[in-house]
Amino acid sequence: HLIFDGSSAWSFLAYWSGLARGEAVQPPPTISRSQVKATLPNNDELQTYAKKVLGRPIAPTLQSMSMLWMMSVMAPCLDVLFLNKLSSSLSRPRVFFSDGELTAIKAAATKSEGWVTTQ
Repeated sequence: HLIFDGSSAWSFLAYWSGLARGEAVQPPPTISRSQVKATLPNNDELQTYAKKVLGRPIAPTLQSMSMLWMMSVMAPCLDVLFLNKLSSSLSRPRVFFSDGELTAIKAAATKSEGWVTTQ
């Protein structure tokens, strides 16, 4: 949850700001769990990093192995509940703007010193 939301948020902001600067940015943000997981280090990379930082590899524990199993089972279930609006505890507040409000926001943003664009 933390990695997915955090990396997705930073990816979106980087993509959005690149578009605002008129850059051709690749790749666009994704909500695909498998694509996000592909950006994470594999076990060999993680162990190499642990040896560099901690001076030793990280040994798996019963707790860490249990958590990995639980997440592989629970995450898809929670995704289904969230995406189908079946759980109030998984809901997130949303903000909607009318066309007029968006026009006013863009106008206010472009009145600054020219660092914001509405491309």
